[in-house]
Amino acid sequence: MATKTSGTTGMLGSYNSNSLPQREIIESSTSLMKNAMKNLNIRPGRCPVLIADFGSSHGSNSMHAMKTIISYIQEFKKTDQQFLSVHIDLPTNNWTSFFDTSNEQDKKIFFSLATGQSFYKQCLPPNCLTVGYSSGSIHWLSQKPCNITNHCISTFAKGAELQAFQKQARDDYRNFLENRSRELIQGGILILVMNCFNDEGITMTESVYHNLYKCAKSILSPNVELPNYTLPVYIRSYDECVDKELFHQNSFENFLKNKQNLYDVLQTPY
Repeated sequence: MATKTSGTTGMLGSYNSNSLPQREIIESSTSLMKNAMKNLNIRPGRCPVLIADFGSSHGSNSMHAMKTIISYIQEFKKTDQQFLSVHIDLPTNNWTSFFDTSNEQDKKIFFSLATGQSFYKQCLPPNCLTVGYSSGSIHWLSQKPCNITNHCISTFAKGAELQAFQKQARDDYRNFLENRSRELIQGGILILVMNCFNDEGITMTESVYHNLYKCAKSILSPNVELPNYTLPVYIRSYDECVDKELFHQNSFENFLKNKQNLYDVLQTPY
């Protein structure tokens, strides 16, 4: 993910060949996908079943997640309907890489298309989405609210800087849930796999960001470039992820969750 002064831009470079940890996060959520699809109500009809990945990057992991969800729908619902997957990421994403990956897929399993815009906005028409999925994406904020003093990530922020990131993260989460609630059909399912602090307040990635900032200090000018080197990232606490107030406001029921590796499965009422 590349960053500008205030906004967030898409993944650059060879993400598909360097995203094994992200693939493992998806793999860790397959049991959740399976249980969620057991609770899914497929409407009979001629239209394809629409599923979407919010934060698709260059496509390899995104296609894998969509295939897994579709396989469970076919296993439990025995539908003969076609499937259409929508892959959503920023306009600055490497879409050439995405479509190269997409064109390698077996179109007998599902058809796919992409849209280049922020998933914090409404991306699909109302009442059309059957299953929404997002893994390891919504810790990336729509923008950075301020620069962090003496580090590059809000995990180490304090005072007003931390409060600014907390507010931005909640505003973004609210927008994300509001728009998914509009897009989902009645009884539709939203699966969220999120980065989260553990009970000790540790993310297990602290050393990565310490080393990243150490490298930045060695090559960036201390008075101009380094202060602007703040990632638009906020790792939420468990309570911030399982925000019951936001769920209630957007008519979501949190019927499956796992606190150890935070997964949320949200369902709109029938």
